[in-house]
Amino acid sequence: MNTKFQIIFFTTVLVLTLVVSVLIFWPFLIALAISGMVAVILYPVYVRLLNLLKSPSVTAGTMVLLLVVLIGLPVVFLGNQIFSEAQGMYTKLTTGGTVSVDTITNTAEHYIQRYVPDFKLNIREYLTGFSSFVVDKLGGIFSGTLDLVVKALLSLIALFYFLRDGAYFKEKLLVLSPLADDKDKLLIDSVKSAINSVLFGSLVVALAQGLLTGIGFIIFGVPNFALWGSIAAVAALVPGVGTALVWIPAVIYLYFYGGAGMWIGQLVWSVLLVGLIDNFLSPFIINKGVNVHPLLILFSILGGLQFFGPEGFLIGPLVLSVLFALLRIAQIKQV
Repeated sequence: MNTKFQIIFFTTVLVLTLVVSVLIFWPFLIALAISGMVAVILYPVYVRLLNLLKSPSVTAGTMVLLLVVLIGLPVVFLGNQIFSEAQGMYTKLTTGGTVSVDTITNTAEHYIQRYVPDFKLNIREYLTGFSSFVVDKLGGIFSGTLDLVVKALLSLIALFYFLRDGAYFKEKLLVLSPLADDKDKLLIDSVKSAINSVLFGSLVVALAQGLLTGIGFIIFGVPNFALWGSIAAVAALVPGVGTALVWIPAVIYLYFYGGAGMWIGQLVWSVLLVGLIDNFLSPFIINKGVNVHPLLILFSILGGLQFFGPEGFLIGPLVLSVLFALLRIAQIKQV
């Protein structure tokens, strides 16, 4: 048989098989990507725990169980709370409620129009659009409970095997990769470094600031604490602005509608505790191997949310991590 024909036949079958394989795995790609990312972050902890428990299966199972209890359940509760608060705020705004919004808007407009006569500040319109966006993005998750449970279960199963058999998967990837082993190792190390820098570094600090902001809102009586705390976490990634984008309006709100002195307490809490937690946490958890500007992380989160939905909060930064890992390799001219 003609050798050229054999090559063409084999290549055609290989390409078709790859295409079908991609289509088969495509519905679960996001779940696998998130599980792989979490496994990269948790693997050092897994190794330490393995030294105590000895059994890889028991260790991986324990890690997954702890993740569900300590992170998974609080995230589900928080997501449901954010959805409920956004839905309630949207309803109030569209039915003419929340008179405080109009009062603050009129006061701000009156002050600014002394200097800019044509200035208009339609806070109600902005808040309505924002709450509608949150309800739209989160509504699909909490209305499709069965789909959410299945995806979460598959992600946890994948995480178990990524932790337990991570070394095996890494070995197989090295065998299948067309690159030299040293270049494969450099690529893997760069991806791990980027993931830890972007996700376990900047995002953890931002989430901590968002959490403290939400706690402060609970203490001092700012409504919709979960919704605005989550916005503060995203705002923490905005260079030069940070959580002030959220807590300054909260201080203004408390000045008009809060209890006596509550706005002062909120101001002190935000400046001293929320503002300084960044300086306290960063030296401990941010990996300096890959330095990614917070602005790029912010846009990767927003773009990920727009493109992938709620999962994009992690997928966007994950893609950015891989991109910077590849750029790092290209920069040192070893590919």
